[in-house]
Amino acid sequence: MCQLLGMNCATPTDFNFSFRGFKCRGGNTDIHAHGWGIAIYEGRGVRTFHDPLPCAQSPIADMVSSYPIKTLNMMAHIRYATQGGVSLENVHPFQREMWGIQWTFAHNGEVPAMKTKVDADVSSTSRTDAG
Repeated sequence: MCQLLGMNCATPTDFNFSFRGFKCRGGNTDIHAHGWGIAIYEGRGVRTFHDPLPCAQSPIADMVSSYPIKTLNMMAHIRYATQGGVSLENVHPFQREMWGIQWTFAHNGEVPAMKTKVDADVSSTSRTDAG
């Protein structure tokens, strides 16, 4: 299963210390080596970074872990693929705009196929079990 790191704060907070430890679990100290992603909320916007490389070996993760971003909300995901290939399209968190709001979503484990039709504006491009 994948692993998640989330932070929700009362005042803007630097997440780098926590992310640096989490980054090591992405292929160095743990088996979660099938990509990673992070979503950092800044006001009404979301700054996202994704990479299909293991987080522990990713130059993008190195940059994020040293970049001084303070936020109220962030989520990070390191992937251990059980469904779908190792590719950029399958790396979480997924991001969509709906009702004028930027939404992000990441999960741990398998999400069963939906039985109802999903609005085309929020459909996923992922080939994982979340797609």
